[in-house]
Amino acid sequence: MIADFRYTSLCHDDDVVVSMYWDQSSPMADVRFPDGWGADWQPPGVPPGHELPLISALAYALFVAGKAGRNLRLTGDRTVWPRQWGELKDDSRLS
Repeated sequence: MIADFRYTSLCHDDDVVVSMYWDQSSPMADVRFPDGWGADWQPPGVPPGHELPLISALAYALFVAGKAGRNLRLTGDRTVWPRQWGELKDDSRLS
């Protein structure tokens, strides 16, 4: 288990967001950064809007959120989340 993570369908504009989905049978994700951050925060060598494997998207988003002091939010298709990574908890506190 890596850790427990928070899942929500609602995200704030200043959150770092990992949006999970299936690409055929591959777990993938897009990482969205707060408005105005520009391309400086994109993963090195990855064009803006380019899909990433879930593990890569999560690792980079966790790094960026921690470095920038922002909330990390997971959203999208919950079935993509590997249970062996930990529990994906609903974050109903988000308003």
